[in-house]
Amino acid sequence: MSYLSRTVSVYTCPGCGQVQHDEVETDAYGETECIHCERSVRATEERPATYWSVAVYSVGRQYGGPEEGGWWYDSGSLERPGLVRGFEDYDEAEAYLKKLWDETPEEDKRGDSRVVVRGYTERLPEYHWPRVRPRYS
Repeated sequence: MSYLSRTVSVYTCPGCGQVQHDEVETDAYGETECIHCERSVRATEERPATYWSVAVYSVGRQYGGPEEGGWWYDSGSLERPGLVRGFEDYDEAEAYLKKLWDETPEEDKRGDSRVVVRGYTERLPEYHWPRVRPRYS
């Protein structure tokens, strides 16, 4: 998950049969896919989360392709590794995320090149995202 949540969705992939919570990717249309076999997956249950992490990213727009006049998607790179933090308490993680966002200058929060603060539930921050380049379908 690329956000803070008190619970974790557990997915079962009908393609490879894996039960997972962090090995799914949301495509450009909001569909959730298994990163192993790219089959569509659905949440089968929810359970309480046990840890969270927060990181700051620089975000830019990437050209996706020429379909329907051209389309773009966001990608991010870890901006300040020294600010990455892990938490065992949801409220502490949420407060840290809000603190980093509030400290980000307003001019850095807008436009095609901007800074974002992302929270993760039961995942460590990624160096780059998305993990899989979106495709037009």
